[in-house]
Amino acid sequence: MATPTTQQPHSNAPRRPVRNNTMVLRNLSRIIVCALVVVVAAVFGVHALLDRGQSDSPKLQGASLDGVVAPDFTLTDQTGARISLAALRGHPVVLTFFYTHCTDECPLTASKFQKVQTQLGSRIQDVRWVAVSTDPVGDTPQTATDFVAQHGLTGTLHYLLGDQKELAPIWSAYSVAVENTETTPTANDPGMVQHTGGVWLIDTRGREQVYLDAAFNPQALADDLTILAKK
Repeated sequence: MATPTTQQPHSNAPRRPVRNNTMVLRNLSRIIVCALVVVVAAVFGVHALLDRGQSDSPKLQGASLDGVVAPDFTLTDQTGARISLAALRGHPVVLTFFYTHCTDECPLTASKFQKVQTQLGSRIQDVRWVAVSTDPVGDTPQTATDFVAQHGLTGTLHYLLGDQKELAPIWSAYSVAVENTETTPTANDPGMVQHTGGVWLIDTRGREQVYLDAAFNPQALADDLTILAKK
């Protein structure tokens, strides 16, 4: 009886394919790296555009006041109207401190205001112009009315008046130093008043933006108001 022989598999039979896990992982890694490169490039592109936009946007001139809320106050202007700073929100505000018998900085600043208003015209019709008295003795409704008229600001500048008790806290809130060189000032002879000059610019939200000192250029004020009026 013949012994059965074991049949050997044919050498040309197709083999079962073997998955190359190393190659799959390598390809997957390449895909992930490429995706990360695209994401990083997009992030840098966005930041570059934002930085370019910020650098191209106009900047306010003057000393920054960090956008703190402007101290509120309520006083009576030269026409008898009660004016509060809070009620002026929604409008850019130009705030300064005057006394009507001043012969140097106050009239010069008022003249600059008139120049800026003429230059910009209706482009800043929403701006509110406010001057707080630094002379509770010498400033009266009549002297304030005359001062405003002399500088072409009738109808635009609120010249706010008050007594020492009303005005002193406002001076303090805005770090305005006020000193009357006369020991006994009177309504007929108010004397000279030394005080901190300059202009505070307040945005439509009632926040202090910049301070321009007394020597400010009218063009700087005009440029700043153009920016604030657009915000």
